[in-house]
Amino acid sequence: MIKNLKFAISLMCIVLLFSSCGAKVSSNFIIKEDGGGKRIVSAKISHDDMKKVRGGEEALMKVLKESKPDDVKLYKVADESDVILKFEVEFNEKTEYGKKVRKIIGKEHEFEYDYYEDAFRKNFVMYEENINYDLIKWAIDAVERAEIVKGDSKDFYEMGDTTVETPLGKFTFSGAIKIAEKSEHYIENINVITKYKDIGDLNRRIEIIFNKEIHDNMDEVELLKYFNNILPGFERHTSDEEVIYMNTIDMVKRDETYKQMNSLTGDTHKLLIKRGEEENVFAQQNNFKESFSLSNISNNPGTKVRINYALIYPKEYELSSNGEEEISKEEYDEKHDMINIKFFNEVAVDVNIDKSIKLKSIDYHIDLNSKGDVTKRSNYLFNKEDLKLVETEIEEFFKSINKGSKKYESRDVIGFRIIEEKKLNNKVNMKSVELNNELLQVWDGKGAHINKELINIYDCTFISDFMGASMPTDRIEYTISIPERFYVEYGEFNGREFKDGELFSFEKDKKEIKFELNSELEDYNTLSNITMRLIVSREKNIIAFILFGTLMIMFIGFGIILYKRRKKENLE
Repeated sequence: MIKNLKFAISLMCIVLLFSSCGAKVSSNFIIKEDGGGKRIVSAKISHDDMKKVRGGEEALMKVLKESKPDDVKLYKVADESDVILKFEVEFNEKTEYGKKVRKIIGKEHEFEYDYYEDAFRKNFVMYEENINYDLIKWAIDAVERAEIVKGDSKDFYEMGDTTVETPLGKFTFSGAIKIAEKSEHYIENINVITKYKDIGDLNRRIEIIFNKEIHDNMDEVELLKYFNNILPGFERHTSDEEVIYMNTIDMVKRDETYKQMNSLTGDTHKLLIKRGEEENVFAQQNNFKESFSLSNISNNPGTKVRINYALIYPKEYELSSNGEEEISKEEYDEKHDMINIKFFNEVAVDVNIDKSIKLKSIDYHIDLNSKGDVTKRSNYLFNKEDLKLVETEIEEFFKSINKGSKKYESRDVIGFRIIEEKKLNNKVNMKSVELNNELLQVWDGKGAHINKELINIYDCTFISDFMGASMPTDRIEYTISIPERFYVEYGEFNGREFKDGELFSFEKDKKEIKFELNSELEDYNTLSNITMRLIVSREKNIIAFILFGTLMIMFIGFGIILYKRRKKENLE
């Protein structure tokens, strides 16, 4: 009974101060992202009602200042009609707030605060039981003890609402504070688009794509800043359906590539491009390996980021995968094809990028004339369709071999002709021939005698050095043409011996032998070179030789007689 009476008297005191005096009490809770802020209780009292306090405003402030807890800041704001008393508690983070409140109210209280925000997510949770009365109970007790309020009242005081100001906005509560707000936005997908021109010439574009409707609920300024903190250079492009954050990486400078890709992927990037040992303008074999993770871009390890990995490459290349991932190939433009591989979070690519320009056929023609000189004509034939994209490159290649090379074409075929001429030589370095340093040679043969002339011809063509691993799709034809009156003493073509009269055909005053190499031969695709050795002879004109010799003897004898006769005349 006494306890209840004491409580009633306390309520009467606060009524006199904050109700019969017309006080309007409200609470304002300001909390920032880091958990710091202010808790303010305000009491608004009119000047007329303040007259009911013994000693007035000065006495009331004196009582409150002497009684307030250390963590409470007390101040007043006055205007023409009212006096506003403010009780303020400041704190730097949520733990400090909890400690200060416990000291003020003298007991434990339930309080929870959690705030997280990045470019993709907002998560805000705040709960506090209703402690508005507890926060000012020390003031109620102080006024009661001081007995400074005149009269009494049957009306109880009325505590107003609490306004909570948070990073998400303002909320108003009449009792406990309860806030739970969560929003999360996802990347639609990330495109990694790499254009492959050659092994040392790569260019990459990164596209981070959002659905337009989702992006409208995000802070685009903060989002652009977020991506540029990862890798400078991002730009925003907006269409009706999507928003793309785009960046480019020039991968020609390998060191710069690693630096930029590691910045983008959180130091998970690995790149290995290995060139084949044997290659030329017709054939290249390159292995392209790359791996990286993009889970760091969304800053949420639990979120799967869909990645479209696209590799664009010239049509003259063939691409094959060494992995198990599914690859779809499509035309990118007139000169390029493209593959797409889909990943989640982590990329692992292992592909072969091989260049193979197919020759249709090669015709070699060795022509020996009556003087013993040799002309070699090499004709390289391509299907016109196969050279559509690289015709200029191939023409430059043949020009680099022989400045006099000529291009010719028909309806379906483009050909390149190289002509090489060798004069009959009395001397030849046999060591150079044996080492294949001199590819085409013609020289006088040993063992020639008075009525027979011997000529040696040697030719070696390195197919693998010229073509790489790719052989002509149709055939290689090799023709030897010699004057009809020459006789083949010995012939050998790629290890196959032949003699005069075997396999020869006759064309005007020439006789020819042709050899053909094609895919029906077991070792055709591994053929490295073609060698040809030929020894031919022809009969010398004996009558002309005897007549020429007789004339020479007569001429020399006549010269001797004239010389002796002049000498005798000079002596006389």
